[in-house]
Amino acid sequence: MTKIDLAASVAIIQENRIFLTKRSDVEAWCLPGGSLEPGESIVQAAVREAFEETGLVVAVTRLVGIYYVPHWKYGDNHEVLFAATPIGGTLRPQPSEVAEQGYFTRDHLPEPLLWWHNQRIEDALNNVGGSVVWRQNPIWPFVDMDIHEEIAKSELSKPDFFKNHFSKPGNAPSDLEELLVGKEKS
Repeated sequence: MTKIDLAASVAIIQENRIFLTKRSDVEAWCLPGGSLEPGESIVQAAVREAFEETGLVVAVTRLVGIYYVPHWKYGDNHEVLFAATPIGGTLRPQPSEVAEQGYFTRDHLPEPLLWWHNQRIEDALNNVGGSVVWRQNPIWPFVDMDIHEEIAKSELSKPDFFKNHFSKPGNAPSDLEELLVGKEKS
């Protein structure tokens, strides 16, 4: 039976720059976010994850979209992306998850970047709001294995591990498909 995971992520935007974190496990850049905890709303999860991973207190400004990722770590994943602005806090990365963090312009995004976050970043910076649902098709490569153990067993650097296991597949149309809400695809 496939588990369905619901996660929240946050595009923290300030002065046309977006805040990204560099994961400590595979040393790739991404939007802050994570799974819901029991008893919290999706918005509460987004605000909590932003604070836990960055130290920033944020105000959610809009729903950007929902991103459907089948075949992910524990099964099908639905990630809800919110745009937010910082309203307080002190920058401090969460050491167990975040190696680096910072604001970036659209033209100077850091590398390597989780390729499936490119669409999310573009949607957030283009003021998309609440009407987009994307199916994104990265595959979690470690069924029933812990990524930290796999990295430790590997002789690869973390960036090379990322490139070997999470690099973007071919540009086939099925890799990224926009799901039109309430409309038939033509």
